[in-house]
Amino acid sequence: DFTDEINNDKTAFNIGGGVRLSDAISGLNAALEGNYLAGRSDYSEYTLSGTVTYGFALIGDDGQEMGIISPFFTSNLNEYGNQRMRTGFGFDTGPLTSELALSHMMSVANDDDDSNASAVEITMSLPF
Repeated sequence: DFTDEINNDKTAFNIGGGVRLSDAISGLNAALEGNYLAGRSDYSEYTLSGTVTYGFALIGDDGQEMGIISPFFTSNLNEYGNQRMRTGFGFDTGPLTSELALSHMMSVANDDDDSNASAVEITMSLPF
Protein backbone atom coordinates (compact mmCIF):
# COMPACT_ATOMS: atom_id res chain seq x y z
CA ASP A 1 0.00 0.00 0.00
CA PHE A 2 1.80 3.11 -1.20
CA THR A 3 -0.50 5.96 -0.14
CA ASP A 4 -2.42 7.00 2.94
CA GLU A 5 -5.64 8.34 1.42
CA ILE A 6 -7.25 9.14 4.79
CA ASN A 7 -4.48 11.60 5.69
CA ASN A 8 -3.71 12.58 2.06
CA ASP A 9 -0.09 11.52 2.54
CA LYS A 10 1.32 10.51 -0.86
CA THR A 11 4.63 9.21 0.53
CA ALA A 12 3.25 6.73 3.08
CA PHE A 13 3.73 3.02 2.54
CA ASN A 14 3.45 -0.24 4.46
CA ILE A 15 6.18 -2.84 4.34
CA GLY A 16 5.85 -6.17 6.04
CA GLY A 17 6.95 -9.73 6.02
CA GLY A 18 7.00 -12.89 7.99
CA VAL A 19 7.79 -16.52 8.15
CA ARG A 20 5.50 -19.49 8.75
CA LEU A 21 6.31 -23.04 9.78
CA SER A 22 3.86 -25.87 9.24
CA ASP A 23 4.49 -29.57 9.86
CA ALA A 24 1.54 -31.78 8.90
CA ILE A 25 3.06 -34.87 10.55
CA SER A 26 3.47 -33.35 14.03
CA GLY A 27 0.62 -30.79 13.81
CA LEU A 28 2.93 -27.90 14.75
CA ASN A 29 2.27 -24.49 13.18
CA ALA A 30 4.08 -21.24 13.95
CA ALA A 31 4.26 -17.75 12.48
CA LEU A 32 6.31 -14.61 13.07
CA GLU A 33 5.21 -11.45 11.26
CA GLY A 34 6.24 -7.80 11.20
CA ASN A 35 4.73 -4.67 9.66
CA TYR A 36 6.10 -1.12 9.40
CA LEU A 37 4.36 2.07 8.23
CA ALA A 38 6.92 4.49 6.79
CA GLY A 39 6.91 7.74 4.90
CA ARG A 40 4.46 9.57 7.15
CA SER A 41 5.51 13.06 8.12
CA ASP A 42 3.84 13.00 11.54
CA TYR A 43 4.51 9.48 12.89
CA SER A 44 5.68 5.95 12.20
CA GLU A 45 4.12 2.66 13.22
CA TYR A 46 5.25 -0.94 13.57
CA THR A 47 3.77 -4.21 14.75
CA LEU A 48 5.45 -7.50 15.61
CA SER A 49 3.33 -10.59 16.17
CA GLY A 50 3.78 -14.32 16.62
CA THR A 51 1.58 -17.39 16.89
CA VAL A 52 2.21 -21.00 17.89
CA THR A 53 -0.40 -23.78 17.52
CA TYR A 54 -0.33 -27.53 17.79
CA GLY A 55 -3.20 -29.50 16.28
CA PHE A 56 -4.18 -33.09 17.02
CA ALA A 57 -7.18 -35.31 16.33
CA LEU A 58 -9.83 -36.08 18.95
CA ILE A 59 -10.93 -39.70 18.80
CA GLY A 60 -14.36 -40.77 20.13
CA ASP A 61 -15.18 -43.91 22.14
CA ASP A 62 -16.01 -45.70 18.90
CA GLY A 63 -12.55 -44.99 17.45
CA GLN A 64 -13.85 -42.45 14.91
CA GLU A 65 -12.19 -39.06 14.55
CA MET A 66 -14.44 -36.32 16.00
CA GLY A 67 -12.38 -33.36 14.80
CA ILE A 68 -9.08 -31.52 15.15
CA ILE A 69 -8.30 -29.50 18.26
CA SER A 70 -5.58 -26.83 18.11
CA PRO A 71 -4.37 -25.15 21.30
CA PHE A 72 -2.67 -21.83 20.54
CA PHE A 73 -0.84 -18.86 22.01
CA THR A 74 -0.37 -15.56 20.20
CA SER A 75 1.19 -12.25 21.14
CA ASN A 76 1.18 -8.87 19.40
CA LEU A 77 3.35 -5.86 20.30
CA ASN A 78 3.23 -2.37 18.77
CA GLU A 79 5.50 0.69 18.92
CA TYR A 80 3.66 2.17 21.92
CA GLY A 81 4.45 -0.86 24.06
CA ASN A 82 0.86 -2.11 23.94
CA GLN A 83 0.81 -5.89 23.99
CA ARG A 84 -2.10 -8.22 23.31
CA MET A 85 -1.79 -11.83 24.41
CA ARG A 86 -4.30 -14.49 23.42
CA THR A 87 -4.56 -18.15 24.30
CA GLY A 88 -7.17 -20.81 23.80
CA PHE A 89 -8.03 -23.58 21.41
CA GLY A 90 -9.68 -24.06 18.05
CA PHE A 91 -11.84 -27.01 17.06
CA ASP A 92 -12.54 -28.06 13.47
CA THR A 93 -14.98 -30.78 12.54
CA GLY A 94 -16.01 -30.99 8.92
CA PRO A 95 -17.08 -27.53 7.76
CA LEU A 96 -17.62 -26.21 11.33
CA THR A 97 -14.76 -24.14 12.72
CA SER A 98 -14.86 -22.77 16.27
CA GLU A 99 -12.51 -21.06 18.69
CA LEU A 100 -12.54 -20.32 22.41
CA ALA A 101 -9.92 -17.82 23.59
CA LEU A 102 -8.91 -15.64 26.51
CA SER A 103 -7.50 -12.30 25.38
CA HIS A 104 -5.66 -9.68 27.44
CA MET A 105 -4.54 -6.25 26.19
CA MET A 106 -1.90 -4.46 28.24
CA SER A 107 -1.92 -0.78 27.31
CA VAL A 108 1.03 1.42 28.24
CA ALA A 109 0.59 4.10 25.56
CA ASN A 110 1.22 6.84 28.12
CA ASP A 111 1.88 7.12 31.83
CA ASP A 112 -1.65 8.33 32.63
CA ASP A 113 -3.35 5.45 30.83
CA ASP A 114 -3.58 2.18 32.74
CA SER A 115 -6.32 0.59 30.65
CA ASN A 116 -5.82 -3.15 30.66
CA ALA A 117 -8.65 -5.16 29.15
CA SER A 118 -9.44 -8.87 29.23
CA ALA A 119 -12.08 -10.74 27.28
CA VAL A 120 -13.34 -14.25 26.62
CA GLU A 121 -13.86 -14.71 22.88
CA ILE A 122 -16.01 -17.37 21.21
CA THR A 123 -16.17 -17.65 17.42
CA MET A 124 -17.95 -20.19 15.23
CA SER A 125 -18.21 -20.36 11.47
CA LEU A 126 -20.06 -22.67 9.14
CA PRO A 127 -19.92 -22.00 5.40
CA PHE A 128 -23.16 -22.28 3.47
